[in-house]
Amino acid sequence: MNIGLYAKAIAGAVVAGLTAATTALADGTITLVEWMVIAGAFLAAAAAVWAVPTLPEGVARYGKIATSALIALAGSLGTGLADGALSSQEIITAVIALLVGSGLVASVPNAAGDDPADPVTRKLVPVSTATKAALVTGGRSYVGKHYATPTDSEG
Repeated sequence: MNIGLYAKAIAGAVVAGLTAATTALADGTITLVEWMVIAGAFLAAAAAVWAVPTLPEGVARYGKIATSALIALAGSLGTGLADGALSSQEIITAVIALLVGSGLVASVPNAAGDDPADPVTRKLVPVSTATKAALVTGGRSYVGKHYATPTDSEG
């Protein structure tokens, strides 16, 4: 198992959990409800950041960063709202969670993506026209008036 394939998910989960815990500690204690929000933020960030594919181009290449930042923000606000109100310290901590959530995940390098067992991080490769035709026809090539598989004899 290549741990690098999960580095961004681990970073996102750690940021979401720690920033939610920091917000929860604003009043000096962590309640059971706050612990549940902290655990939820940690698990949600791990799953969501892992599930977002690593894409090389366009706006989609920032998907993991945005996902991590938003979940860290939501976790921080969630623990702050556990007592029914947000203090100015909790709001500032939530903004810091947003910034740290995006910055840390952005700084973690992308994995090589060469693990065939991990469908999320596999590199996208261009497919030739012949390969597309073979996929459409189920691997058969058109010969005369019938389809022949590559193992059929043409004679």
